[in-house]
Parts: sequence; C-alpha cells; structure tokens
Amino acid sequence: MPKRKFNTGDRVVGREDGPASFRKRVGTVVDFKGRGGYGVRFDDTGIPEYLNPEWLESTNERVVA
Repeated sequence: MPKRKFNTGDRVVGREDGPASFRKRVGTVVDFKGRGGYGVRFDDTGIPEYLNPEWLESTNERVVA
C-alpha cells in the first residue's frame, strides 16, 4: 500500500498548480483509497471528492472527531 501523505481529519487545500476545479478549495480528508487517492470533503459543497495527493497541500490544521 502506498505511503500516506495525509491522515483522516487533516485539513487540506487545493494547490495552485493542480486542476482548476480544486485550486484554493479547502476541505477535510475523510478517506484514503491507496492509489485511488484521498477522499476530501470540501467546505464549499460538503461532497467527498477523490484526489491525487499531488494536487493537495496541508493547511496545518486537524479536525478532531
């Protein structure tokens, strides 16, 4: 299994050099599918979307459930 860049509950933001539909969007990591990427629930829609980790960067925040 690939090494994880983020953990469930980490806050992330779409990188400037990623796809336009994810740039600057902030959300919370809710799932990890290995090569399928990270499930991120974005604040603006509340719908989880799966993304390549290269398209994300940490906001250095964490949501505690």
